Amino acid sequence: GNRVCIGEPFAWLEGVLALATIAQRWRLTLVPGTPVATMPSVTLRAKYPMPMTPHSRSAAVAADTNGQVLVL
Repeated sequence: GNRVCIGEPFAWLEGVLALATIAQRWRLTLVPGTPVATMPSVTLRAKYPMPMTPHSRSAAVAADTNGQVLVL
């Protein structure tokens, strides 16, 4: 209808910022042996749960040939 939550745009912005912050600090890998299949509906989604293992990105630090620190 015509009525929508006044805070919805802020909630979307906050969600995107939270996801970006998490993605900067963590890398997710699929748990080995997990089946991957899609389930088409109105939107495309995973057919089965997709358990992930988080890995800290700060643990993967290296230096390039110029001596600058790279976060992998």
